[in-house]
Amino acid sequence: MMSATAGMVVPEKRKRGRPRKNPPVPAPPITASAPVMLSPPPVAQEANISMMQQQMHSQGMPPQQYLLAVFALFSFFKSPLASSMSAQHTHTHSGSVLSDVTVKLPTSSILSSEQWTWNNFVQVVHLVVSLLVFATIVFPWLPLPRGLRHTRLMRLVSFGTASRDTRGSARGGFTTHISSTDALPTPPASPSASDTESDTDSSSSTEELHAPSHDNVHAANRIAGAIATKGLPEEMDHLVAALGLGHGVFGLARGTFTMGRKRSKDKSVDRELVRRAWIRLGELFAMNVSCNTAVTARLQTYLRALSLLGSPAKSAIHYTSDLCTMALLARCIPLPFADSRAEALWNRAKIHESKLVQPYERLVLNSITLKEAATRLRETTLPTANSPLRALATSLVLDRVREHASVLFVRTASPDEDVSGDTWAFSEQNDKRGEKDEEKRWRETISAGRSLGGQVGALVDAFAKAWQSGVLDIDGLLSSDEEGECTEIAALLNAIVLYRQVFPPSVLSCTAISAVEEESSTQSILSPPPSPSSCPSGLVRVGYDKEAVLKLRRALGSSAFDFREIEGKVLEEGAKLGETLEETRDRVVDLLVEYERRGRGRICKFNVQEH
Repeated sequence: MMSATAGMVVPEKRKRGRPRKNPPVPAPPITASAPVMLSPPPVAQEANISMMQQQMHSQGMPPQQYLLAVFALFSFFKSPLASSMSAQHTHTHSGSVLSDVTVKLPTSSILSSEQWTWNNFVQVVHLVVSLLVFATIVFPWLPLPRGLRHTRLMRLVSFGTASRDTRGSARGGFTTHISSTDALPTPPASPSASDTESDTDSSSSTEELHAPSHDNVHAANRIAGAIATKGLPEEMDHLVAALGLGHGVFGLARGTFTMGRKRSKDKSVDRELVRRAWIRLGELFAMNVSCNTAVTARLQTYLRALSLLGSPAKSAIHYTSDLCTMALLARCIPLPFADSRAEALWNRAKIHESKLVQPYERLVLNSITLKEAATRLRETTLPTANSPLRALATSLVLDRVREHASVLFVRTASPDEDVSGDTWAFSEQNDKRGEKDEEKRWRETISAGRSLGGQVGALVDAFAKAWQSGVLDIDGLLSSDEEGECTEIAALLNAIVLYRQVFPPSVLSCTAISAVEEESSTQSILSPPPSPSSCPSGLVRVGYDKEAVLKLRRALGSSAFDFREIEGKVLEEGAKLGETLEETRDRVVDLLVEYERRGRGRICKFNVQEH
């Protein structure tokens, strides 16, 4: 009974009679309100963390590197040292002091000892560690110079790059080792399994580990296909699409900040293939200066190709050409540092000494400056299938062979002529030192042209034969009907060989026989032509080669003999090669007219040396 009444609320018993004088004040109603908490309880935090983990597992776990970055970022801002040293009280006190109270202010030593406790030191260490973690994540993505990347300080953040490489290998790239399996001992071979089966299993597992992923194979195929379109009009578009070149300022920023990611991705594809693709795109931008290409695209290509340039030992064959390409590409970028950087790259290519440097590369670097090279590329129509250095060498060799052939023609047609005035005097009293320098220059041109090969190499070989032996296959050079500088050079070489064929050294000078024939014609005009036996002693009958004369006339009619300044080249005493060449051509035409007028086969020569 007592237990039942104990759980029940019994109302207060009142005596009958008068009511109370002071009735009890009713208690105010109590309303339930949500408690205000400055921080969520640990149970709620654990629930939120578990919920976030479930969402992350359902959506796909992001890389641990980004989680580490988020942790470092929040821990940095959560540190009391980063926000404030101590919490400030917001409320104030009010009142009056009834008695004098002396308050002793703490000294600096006591204050410093109270402020710097072990908790503060732990917070400092926490802040420093957070900054280091954040730095190891950010620094590998920044486009730092190559020299700064190899310093001892930057080696501390090498694990950031290693984590990206591990992530790339986990996605299907080439794996080099397996640390977990290497540490485990290998179990003994089963007696039932044969050696061939174990070898097959090990080889198949190795192939699976080293097999590239589908994305990497597709990217490599796209880059290789873009490189295969070399020389075609759509080559630039294919390279831009295959390399993922961004457009505009946002494309430049994205390409700059993702350079480290692309570098780690390129390791799984083929570094040399990617390097040649970026260098080739830079070559197209350097040669097509007038094309409507954005400055940001040129700058992004320059930065990417320069980062993949490599050392001279690894890319010794193309190193000089790549340096010249980077110099010409940097000169096309309208930035303050572009000109100085371009000059530095050009000088670096000039002083590069290697056995693999081609003769035509050395000829270009020793003959023209960077400014002249850029002007020549802009003003000359050159095939885009070549590199800028090879295109410059082709243009330079053709100009020099044309100049050498013009000088050789003038010397062949006027060996003993000494003319004063505006023409060049060709005499045997020329400076021997100048002749040696000229011969050395001609041999350098021949060596550079032969290293180029192709049609330029054939023209250089023809010039060497016409210069040294005078024997040349004329039919092969005359069969070309194309217009251009090569055709004009072929016409000059043909004129040299045909002149020697029509006017050989034994019948070149017709002065003596011309005087004899003029005297006989004045004495007896109606006399019959002389018989072969009536020819005086020392006169030799010469055959008339009509076909050679016609070919020589056709060669002399080429535009190669027209007067024009060849780069304002001054040979000697202010005489220009174009004017001298045109005057020599007119003299040879007069000789042909005289040759045909004097009997067509009855021209004789009085050879004084034989008698």
